[in-house]
Amino acid sequence: MKIVDVSDLMKEFDFDPGHLSVATYIRLLADKLAVFEPYDRLVYVDTDVIFNRSITDLADVELNAPLLAAHDEQTYFDPSCRVSLEMEPGSSHFNAGILVLNMPMIRAEGLLERARELALRRVPKLDQGALNIAFAGRWQTMHPLWNLQTNYSS
Repeated sequence: MKIVDVSDLMKEFDFDPGHLSVATYIRLLADKLAVFEPYDRLVYVDTDVIFNRSITDLADVELNAPLLAAHDEQTYFDPSCRVSLEMEPGSSHFNAGILVLNMPMIRAEGLLERARELALRRVPKLDQGALNIAFAGRWQTMHPLWNLQTNYSS
């Protein structure tokens, strides 16, 4: 295990975390961290995620897009979310708590750079909103059990 200090890199950006920690934006910097350069695939996981199976299974999922992410059912059925993010009607919207990143495609298409630009422009929904706009049409769903959220279900 290696701990990477990203504090100097984070100072280069004026991200507004709102009610969250600025650390939520670290996922937008994966293409700028030298420690990740040798890797074609990265798995990002929020700190509030609990796994009940091997994360290796997630890392081995076939990727046909730059990003793989789970649907966020709460906002998936809320069309106002797409309006606030200036997304096309019916566009899929993902939760960024678990991401599998296809780094060669992300680097080639500048998708995280685009997400950072959007986040710096204060796009609604913080970094997750910026990711949804930047990766619109450039991601695939994973099985919902990888990111099952019970806080929005009745």
